[in-house]
Parts: sequence; C-alpha cells; structure tokens
Amino acid sequence: MASDLSTLSKGELIKIIYQQSSEIDILRQTIIELQEKMQQKDSDDDAKRLPSFVKLNVKKKKKSERKIRNHGFARKLESPTKRIFHSYDVCPNCHVVYWVNPQLPTADKSLIFQRLIMR
Repeated sequence: MASDLSTLSKGELIKIIYQQSSEIDILRQTIIELQEKMQQKDSDDDAKRLPSFVKLNVKKKKKSERKIRNHGFARKLESPTKRIFHSYDVCPNCHVVYWVNPQLPTADKSLIFQRLIMR
C-alpha cells in the first residue's frame, strides 16, 4: 500500500485524507451512541438487580399423584428380642430428684418350686 500512496498525486492524497476523516467522524458518532446505550442498560439493570443473598423465584413444578401399588416396599417390623427401659434420676430441666425410680431390673427372675422329702 505504501507503494500505491507514493504514486498518487497530492490532490488524490488529500481526497483520501478527507474520506478517512469523514469515516472517522461517523465511527466516533457510532461509538458515542453505543456507549450511551450501554449506560442506559446498566442503569436499568441496577434497578432490577437483586442483592447477592436473594435467590431468584423459581416456578414450582406440578406435583403428580403417587402411583398406587398392591404392596408396600417397606421393611416388615420384627418382634424385639430385648427391651430396655431408661429413665432419668434427675430432671434435666429443673434438676429435681425423682422420688420413684421407674427402672426395671435387668436380671431375669425365676420361680423355683421347692419340695421337702422325708427319709
């Protein structure tokens, strides 16, 4: 391109300079308009923008009805092999000592029949 410019006359070079300056003016005007649009958009977003701790509203999905089955999939309850009863000796809230201790003894009781045989 430098070789092309060197062959041109002074009048042609001045004509190119005026064309470029008019294009530069048009581009500057376009840049100014775009910057104004961006500022308006930013100012609109500030009004609509929520704080970082606020979650956006999400539309709730429609709940479908549960499928009716002939049998359940829950584990069957078994009878316990051992029962242990616990109780407090002192109330944890007011620290009052309970008069009756409802704990059951842990040892098994057995009933023994005794007979005395004379010889």
